[in-house]
Amino acid sequence: MDDVYPRPTFRYQKYNIGVSQSLVLSTGINLISDVVGGKAKTGAFVFGIYSLLDKFSSGIAIFMIGNSDSYSK
Repeated sequence: MDDVYPRPTFRYQKYNIGVSQSLVLSTGINLISDVVGGKAKTGAFVFGIYSLLDKFSSGIAIFMIGNSDSYSK
C-alpha cells in the first residue's frame, strides 16, 4: 500500500521543478524579445524558431527519459 502513494517530499519536488521551468521559459522569452527589439518582421520568425526548437528538445528529452533503463521494467 505504501508504494501506491508517493512520499510528500516528492510532491514538493514537483512544484519546485514546475516553478523553475516556468522561470527558465519566461527568462528565455524575455531574452529573445531583447534581441528582436522593435523589428516586427523578424520577430515572428525568431519566436517561431525558438518555439520549434523548444518542442524538439522537449520531445527528445522525454523520449530519452522514457527509454532509459530506470523506467523500462
